[in-house]
Amino acid sequence: MKEQIKSTEQELENYSARMKAMEAKFHHCKEHLNAALEEQQSLYLRSKEQCQKAIQEIRQSEEAHKASIQENKANSEALREDFSRKVQQTIAQGKLEVQQSRHSPSKARSWIANYSQCVIKSNA
Repeated sequence: MKEQIKSTEQELENYSARMKAMEAKFHHCKEHLNAALEEQQSLYLRSKEQCQKAIQEIRQSEEAHKASIQENKANSEALREDFSRKVQQTIAQGKLEVQQSRHSPSKARSWIANYSQCVIKSNA
């Protein structure tokens, strides 16, 4: 019976030693996993921040591009209106000069030559 008790005590000590070793291994694995999770979370947050920054930069760039397009459109519209007004003035002036110079063909030829030069300069 004493041997059986001794044997049982020995088994209990062996079991206790294995339990301590397993607990140490468990804590080591748990610490390793927690560190990996913290690193993953940190990487995720940095990545999320960079994505938000990139999205914001793209939106700002898009707004600047739209503003530039609107400005260019307004400028081209103003130039078109100015050119159209000048053409209308030139046509009106030409009609008036032609009416006034019906009796003088040399004035009409002079006006046509001047008008042609104005058109060539404005296209250049």
